[in-house]
Amino acid sequence: DSELAADGLLLSVCETLRPHARALAATREAAHPLGRAIDYMQAYFARPITLTELAGAVNLSPYHFQRSFKTRFHVTPQQMLMAIRLQRAKGWLAAGLPAAEVAAAEVAAAGGLADQSHLNRAFLRRYGTTPVRYQKQVQAGR
Repeated sequence: DSELAADGLLLSVCETLRPHARALAATREAAHPLGRAIDYMQAYFARPITLTELAGAVNLSPYHFQRSFKTRFHVTPQQMLMAIRLQRAKGWLAAGLPAAEVAAAEVAAAGGLADQSHLNRAFLRRYGTTPVRYQKQVQAGR
């Protein structure tokens, strides 16, 4: 029984410390040069960003940046940028901005995507539904 109590106490301590460990990991990630590249993408997601521009933001050559980024995050910078754009689009759609009939076209333009069909294809691939259908589902759940 004392082993069970000790295990329970250890689990309780771990659960208490878990949020702090996550915060520390996030701080370390932001301090890492490649974390600054993600910050850059989040700040400028709505406009075209080149590999050379991203690499320059962290003082690396484009080749070294691409290789290091993929090693660290397991996706290319382009894939990360698309994920950021789609996350923003999803947030705007969930907030009901703008109305469902015009949402996809406006969100695509505001999110730095080529056009509405580009948003539709990427959104469907990532989330399994179209932007308009997603927005209607969210609004119906309110």
